[in-house]
Amino acid sequence: MGQLSTLELAIIICFGSAVGDPMMGKDVPVIHGMVVITTVALLQTAAEWIINRDKRLEAFMEGQADALVKDGLIINKSLDKNNLSHEDLYRFLRSKGIEQLGQVKNAFFETSGLVSVWCYPKQEIIPGLGIHPDQHFPEPEILSAGSQHLQEGYYSCRNCGFTQYFPMQQSLKPCPKCDATEWSKSVEPF
Repeated sequence: MGQLSTLELAIIICFGSAVGDPMMGKDVPVIHGMVVITTVALLQTAAEWIINRDKRLEAFMEGQADALVKDGLIINKSLDKNNLSHEDLYRFLRSKGIEQLGQVKNAFFETSGLVSVWCYPKQEIIPGLGIHPDQHFPEPEILSAGSQHLQEGYYSCRNCGFTQYFPMQQSLKPCPKCDATEWSKSVEPF
């Protein structure tokens, strides 16, 4: 369903109705169904031709790509708008070979329902939030704002992926980007 435009969904419903009526009703001749199917197919072809030549109409009918990740940070408003969870995003990224958010320059949720990912070159990768499935790896230690961590290093916000360096035994503060209070140790680049 996520790969269908509004027009394509309407066409499928029209085809179903046009085919179903002659099959189910004795009083509707098959030729009427064939005329309706032909008409709908011609209208769909004409509508696609018009839509493909008008950018505003195309954006209205087919939607636009939404940025889910920018410079290693999750855009939570886009996740909410597209009814995606953090785990949905992580699943998409893992399928592209991503291990942590510091590798991701941009990730877009396309109108086709797929996610396009642009990664940083290896020399530009920074520490970031690990996105591995917790059931297959040791669960990362989750630290709350106000608690002291025992190791110095990079820590990532569990909500937006913001990564910050903390010296040894400094108290963690709420995330400056999203005010979330859960942190975990960042995954370092290779």
